[in-house]
Amino acid sequence: MRRADIIVVAKVISLGSAVGLRGVTSYSAVSLKPLDILKGGEEALGLQTVPLSVRQENEVAPREGQEYLFFVEKTDQGPLTIKVLPKTEKSLKAAKAKPEP
Repeated sequence: MRRADIIVVAKVISLGSAVGLRGVTSYSAVSLKPLDILKGGEEALGLQTVPLSVRQENEVAPREGQEYLFFVEKTDQGPLTIKVLPKTEKSLKAAKAKPEP
């Protein structure tokens, strides 16, 4: 199971360009404005862009202007988004209680 190194509440500024292939839409540079850090310290403040893949069969891309919880893994190639949840009271409570994707 993957573990998030960074969990941040962020507003989606822009999804950027999308590429669809085999039922997956990939966004190479989703622009974020971090609002609250749940895990990851100051490093999370520098999280301005992340890649994101969305499975078309059962997932929906985030909407620009909306706030979400981003679960991000640090890799040698840079940040990797492993989960995105809408910012709700329930999702915030769950992330704070058990900060793992």
